[in-house]
Amino acid sequence: MRRIVAASGLTGLLAMAACAPAEPPLPDFGNAVRHNMAVHILNPDYEAPAAPTPMDGARAGVAIGRYRAGAATGTDALVKDVLSTSKTGK
Repeated sequence: MRRIVAASGLTGLLAMAACAPAEPPLPDFGNAVRHNMAVHILNPDYEAPAAPTPMDGARAGVAIGRYRAGAATGTDALVKDVLSTSKTGK
C-alpha cells in the first residue's frame, strides 16, 4: 500500500513539474495587453456629470430631419478638424 501511495505522489509531482515554466517570463511580458488597454481607455480620470442633460424632443427631431436630408450637422466640423489634425500630425 505504501508503494502505491508513494508512486502516486511521485507521479503527481512529476506531472506538476511538467507544467512549470522552464524559465521566468521576460520583464516586458504583458506589454501588448497594457498598451491595448491604454489605447482603449481615453480618459481614465473622467468624471461623469452629476445629472444627465435634459432631453429635448423638438431639437432631436430637427437633428434627425437634417441628417435624413443630408444637411451638415453640428459634428461635421469637429470630424473634419479631427481628420485634418490626424493627417497632418499636429
